[in-house]
Amino acid sequence: MYQVAHINKYELIKVLNSAARNRHSVTSLEEIKSELTIVKRMVANIAKQLNSGSEVALQDDVSLPLNTFEQVDRLEQLLEEKSCKDQMTAFLGTIGGVDDPTAVRRIMAALLGNELATKFNWKGLGNKRSFYDLKLREVMAGELLS
Repeated sequence: MYQVAHINKYELIKVLNSAARNRHSVTSLEEIKSELTIVKRMVANIAKQLNSGSEVALQDDVSLPLNTFEQVDRLEQLLEEKSCKDQMTAFLGTIGGVDDPTAVRRIMAALLGNELATKFNWKGLGNKRSFYDLKLREVMAGELLS
């Protein structure tokens, strides 16, 4: 048979309190780690801007936010050129956000005017245009993954 060591209730409370503090410390460290990741991403975006030597600019014939399908189609044509794609990637990198969902919202707001944005969805269902099929989406996804 096993013998159970005698622990008085004060010692048990002391052990449980210590475990609770340790659990709280681990949770706090995980939160700090998450916030550090966000800060590192923000610093990387700032460093990109500083290393470029100047503010990132788009081609003269690209005006954001886009407000018509014609503007979207024109930008899609321009994005076939590597130099334009690189400029757009650099520009989107300057927008950023503290996390991916925030970055996506901010980038989308910079890219598409409100009225035009309502005419898109991911797959192009229900008489809407597909955002998934756009080169702009590829550029945006590439920037978020970098």
